[in-house]
Amino acid sequence: MKSRFLMTALLAFSLGACFAQDYRGKVQGIVTDASQAVIAGVHLKLINVNTGVVVTRESNGFGNYLFDFVQPGVYRLEAETAGFAKSIREDVRVEATGDVTVNFTLQPGPVSQSVTVSADSASLQFNTTSKELTVRSPAASTVTFCWTDLAKPPATASTV
Repeated sequence: MKSRFLMTALLAFSLGACFAQDYRGKVQGIVTDASQAVIAGVHLKLINVNTGVVVTRESNGFGNYLFDFVQPGVYRLEAETAGFAKSIREDVRVEATGDVTVNFTLQPGPVSQSVTVSADSASLQFNTTSKELTVRSPAASTVTFCWTDLAKPPATASTV
């Protein structure tokens, strides 16, 4: 009975993962200085060029930042903190379900000074994502996986 419940729960989770797709993307990266040391507490602004909507974040203790659930579109990304010149990235394109990495290397200077980068393709990286699930249990031998061809029966795992 316990294994039947586990199988039902696992099947329900698997089917949910097959259909639970989000169209929004994310913009992430790391902020460093010229010596490649990470910079914590950098104020970042993600500005939608078409709508003017502004979202702000702050880099964490490892210099990382993340804007998640970003609507597809074209954005301007700004990074600034005390003791460094403001850095601006123009034309940051977020596609549906896109995962874009924009790393910043801040230069020393007054905050009133800014550096605008409008065509630095090396700093923009489109990432891919994948999900994996490892099941280590005797009940895994009868797990049913997602399938798209409804005319054929689903595959089952024979051993794990």
